[in-house]
Amino acid sequence: DSVIEAGGAAAAALATVGQARGTLVAPAEYPPEVPVSPEQEPRVGVFICSCGSNIAGVVDVEDVTEYAGTLPDVVRSMPKTRCTPAPPTR
Repeated sequence: DSVIEAGGAAAAALATVGQARGTLVAPAEYPPEVPVSPEQEPRVGVFICSCGSNIAGVVDVEDVTEYAGTLPDVVRSMPKTRCTPAPPTR
């Protein structure tokens, strides 16, 4: 019974809010493009995600960051830890 009631509640909620779906979506806004000519030297930034133990638990982020800094045209190489919320600690 509880599964059927839950399905009914979900259907009732969708009937109420379903019409508003997508109305708060704003179009993406991007900064203006910077003109680049073929004569200009490329400038590459490498940002290595460390995402708690998801990545940093498997990959040596500092080592990858250091290596990326040695690659051609890389002008900035750094770890980044704010790309996703940290997982809850137990």
